[in-house]
Amino acid sequence: MCQNTQSIEDAKFRTALENMRYAECTKDDIEFLQTRIAGKESYQPNIAKKCYRNVSIITELNPQKDQLNKLGSLHFAAETGQRLTDFYSDDELGENIDPSTLLSVRKKKIFQGKLKKNIKL
Repeated sequence: MCQNTQSIEDAKFRTALENMRYAECTKDDIEFLQTRIAGKESYQPNIAKKCYRNVSIITELNPQKDQLNKLGSLHFAAETGQRLTDFYSDDELGENIDPSTLLSVRKKKIFQGKLKKNIKL
């Protein structure tokens, strides 16, 4: 979000990300995102290139994201001469906690706004 300039593709990407966040992607969003799928073909982005170093990558599955983050962290640590330390968390809900009450206030407001938007008289 610290961009000084914004290309047409940047704007399309930002719009697509916002629409994904609210599960409201358009056909244009999907078509644009399909042009950004990494691969080995000459027309596809190659995430091994330096310009993609230290950037966020959207993946379909969390294990893919986790592996990319792990590789990126290892590369960054080696490049900067730092040592990585892993921390693990084993979280559990308490016995008297209702998971449905854990929705953040913001998510509740967004959901309520969508309900109002969809229920027009």
